[in-house]
This record gives sequence, structure tokens and C-alpha cells, in this order.
Amino acid sequence: MAYSPVTKPCQRPRSIQSEHRSFQAAWEEEYLFVEWPKEKATCLLCKEKVNVLKRYNLELHYKTRQASYSENFPLHSQLRSAKVASLKQTLISQQKLFLCQMKESEAVTEASFKICYLLAKHKKTFTEAELVKKCFPSAAEILFENYSNKSSILKEIGALQLSDSTCARRIEAMGENIQEQVIKAVRESPFFSIAMDESTDIGDVAQLLVWVRYLDQSLHPKEELLCLLPLHGHTRGEDILDSICNYFETHHIPLDSLVSITTDGTPAMLVLIKEQLDVADFTHFPKLLAVTQRFPNAQAMLPTLNLGACLEEISGEIKRRFSQFRTFTPLFRLVENPWMVSARNVDAVELIGVKRPQAQMELLDM
Repeated sequence: MAYSPVTKPCQRPRSIQSEHRSFQAAWEEEYLFVEWPKEKATCLLCKEKVNVLKRYNLELHYKTRQASYSENFPLHSQLRSAKVASLKQTLISQQKLFLCQMKESEAVTEASFKICYLLAKHKKTFTEAELVKKCFPSAAEILFENYSNKSSILKEIGALQLSDSTCARRIEAMGENIQEQVIKAVRESPFFSIAMDESTDIGDVAQLLVWVRYLDQSLHPKEELLCLLPLHGHTRGEDILDSICNYFETHHIPLDSLVSITTDGTPAMLVLIKEQLDVADFTHFPKLLAVTQRFPNAQAMLPTLNLGACLEEISGEIKRRFSQFRTFTPLFRLVENPWMVSARNVDAVELIGVKRPQAQMELLDM
């Protein structure tokens, strides 16, 4: 009979985290260790750290490094307990010193961000941050002349980082943070709408400005600038559509939540909506989408209605009707306040059947 070895199931090696080791309070007096930092032990005498919270590791360190300590401070004696408490207090004082320095550094960085924010808010150049730093010591010398901590105040002011490059980095960091907050809010909103407009900057580069309206966590509507996308090359409707879709895909913004698109009605912008209608994509047309879901046969019939042409016809009709406001503007001004209209500019009265000389005489009498 042939021998066949018994194979045991493969077990994953144990990890330190899976053992859930914890520091024991008795180890402080027994081995002169305290838990610092978290999930690590630090010797109170030599400040050496033990990464694995295991009794054997602490005992080995104590017997090889601090064996003579038990002769002067016997275990479980009041002298030893007082010495351990003194060593712990010394370590805590050192920790407070480091934490104080860290807080001072954080305060200097926060102050630098505040100053850069104000400069950006008031549209000042980055180099003006250096001027602000130069103004601080001169003002502090006078304002804090009688203060006992005047030297420490001047020291903190001198630690401010306000060079032009630092100011630029601070403003870029704040801009990126704001953009991340807006993108996260839009991503979590149940639905949102966008308004777009395309223009050309001073460098002759087409820029697409996108504003977004969404609901925050308390379901209150908010409007924010979503992005400013450069359009290199052509600025056709399909180029704008690709740019928007790429931006949404890159930042994982669901297009299904987009319920409305507002443009200025130019042909390039109108293509965004017309192309979706021509291929029967009703993602951004909830009424049509509801019809197709309620009546399955309508999905095959709607593309034959030429909805894109209907959209162009509606857009042209709106332009034609609103263009008449320019014609009637002088008449509206005359009716609103005839005392502010010159007798020479009464041509608009002919639109309502009133002769021009008659209107001029009535204005002169008034």
C-alpha cells in the first residue's frame, strides 16, 4: 500500500494586530515601562521602545539593561513606586514640550493660510505677503511694548512663512480643498443641474465655465463654481460635450443625477442637448424618460419625431419673441417716466398708432 502524506490546510501566518495584545499596568513598576506611543512600550530609564507588547520582550530588556536597578529600588517598595512616578512625570514633561512645539508650528502654518486667504480674497499679488510680514514686527514693537512675552510674540511673527512662492502654494492648496468639497457635495447630492458658458481669455484660449446647483446635506439648494475647463483646438458642441463628460468621469460624478443643463442658446451649446435627443438618450429629460418607461413602445417611436429639429424651432421662436423687447424698450421708458424722455426721442409712439408730432407737443406741455 503506497504512502500518501496527509496535507494540512494552509493557514495564514499570525499577525501582531490579530493577537490584540495590550499593555498591563503592573509592567510599569515591575519592568519600568509605560505605554507610549499607542500600542508600544517605552522604557522609563533609557527611553528605548519595544514594538511588540509582550511580557517576555519587556522582561528581557529589563534583565539585560536594567538588572542592577532592583538593588537600589526593590520591587513593591515605596521607594520604587515613588521613583517610577518621578520618571513618568519627567517623560510627560518632555512630551508636553514636543507637543507645545508642534502646536506652535501648526499655529504659524494656520496664520500663514489666513493671511494668504485674505490676499486672494482681495485679489492682491503674492509678493504683498512679504510686505505684510514686514509690517508685523513694526506694529508688534509698539502694541506689545509693555508685555512680558514680547520676545516670544516677535519670535512667532518671525517664523511666519509668507514668501511669494509659499503664498502661491497656500492659495493653490485652499483652491484644491474647496474644489474637493464641492465635488464631494455634488457627488452626494440626489440631483443637480449645471449652467455653462464658453468664452476666450486674454491668452486666446477658449475657457468653459461651469456652474452647478445642488442640494447639500440639509437639502438646501446651493450654487457653486464647479470648474473652468480649457478648450484647446475646436470649440464645437461635441468638443464641449466630451470635455464635460471627461470631467465628470474623472471625478466620479454620476451623470444620472444631472437633471438640467442651462446654456446661452448658441449653436455650439445647443448641440449638447440636440445630439442626445437625436439618439433617444433621455437621461436629462425626465418627462420623456417617464413616458418611455411607462409605454415601452414609445422608445422606438420617439426618435422618428425629430425632437432635435423641434428643439431648434423652439429656440428660434424664443429668440424671435424676445428680440422684440429691444424694439419696444423706448416705448416702455416713455410709459414708465415720460418726464425723463426727450421730445426728440418719441419715435416709439408710432408703434401704438400715435403720431410723432402729437406726442412731442404733449411732452412739451407736460
